[in-house]
Amino acid sequence: MREIFCGKYQSWNICGMPPPSSGTITILQILALLEQKNIHQYQPNSWQTIHLFSEAGKLAYADRDAYIADPDFTRTPSKELLEQTYIQNRSQLIQMNQSLPKAVAGKPANLQTQYAPDQLTEEYGTSHLSIIDQQGNQVSLTTTIESQFGSRIMVEGFFLNNQLTDFSFQPNLAGLPIANRIEANKRPRSSMAPLIILNESGQAVMTIGSAGGSNIINFVAKTLLGLFHWNLNIQEAIALPNFGNRNQETELEVSGFWKDIAPELIKRGHQIKYVDYPSGTQGIMKSPTPILRENTALSPLQNNQLFGAADPRRLGLAIGE
Repeated sequence: MREIFCGKYQSWNICGMPPPSSGTITILQILALLEQKNIHQYQPNSWQTIHLFSEAGKLAYADRDAYIADPDFTRTPSKELLEQTYIQNRSQLIQMNQSLPKAVAGKPANLQTQYAPDQLTEEYGTSHLSIIDQQGNQVSLTTTIESQFGSRIMVEGFFLNNQLTDFSFQPNLAGLPIANRIEANKRPRSSMAPLIILNESGQAVMTIGSAGGSNIINFVAKTLLGLFHWNLNIQEAIALPNFGNRNQETELEVSGFWKDIAPELIKRGHQIKYVDYPSGTQGIMKSPTPILRENTALSPLQNNQLFGAADPRRLGLAIGE
């Protein structure tokens, strides 16, 4: 049993899986970097938003790939990666008129060992569910067997996973160790991000997470921006076209609103890749809360009303009793 990892974003306390999952820390880092760049002043369908989100993703994924691994084997600088001075320094690398080249991991305070970056792996066998019961208890659960059908070996009615492929098969690079290298009894790094979000009073008001391999981080971060800054309800925020950068190309969902945006990104040095995203973000919000706008079809909001949302890109469903 590992203790949950929580971090503040504005008045919200975002809690989720600790390492070896990279989801919670990397999402918090993306949000913190974007707060430094005043992301709230831009609309979701603007080139400025896509540019800033992609640049923050480059920096956050660079740190993820270098530092996050099983803390039983590697000291993960979780708090240092979110420290205010470190975030401010990293955010200064983001410029409005020029995209970063492939980002290099930063050097957080008290770093004892320098690590080489790991490579991204793709996952396709992941699902997420969010639950809030009548007593207000909340569950945010992401489950995966890594690839579709896992290891392709079935025992007693279920498939064994092939989660070992989330390790780096290369133990070192250029003389530096890789934090996520294979070791006996070690757990591989994942990108799972089942989150429970608390308001400033300490009340749990949202449960959210997603499928999607290493893109889970971008899917959930995008949704939270929609809720916190763009006056969207949770269904609208999940349904927004997906976009982001995992320190590779800037990825845009095929069916998105990119006609006028893509040329602006290319002009600033982005390498564009159009992707048919199989995201699977699911979430529930508890009302009333100020991040649900008052002029939606749900108004007037009543105490303890729950608003569930399922990603239209998958066969998810929001149901209640």
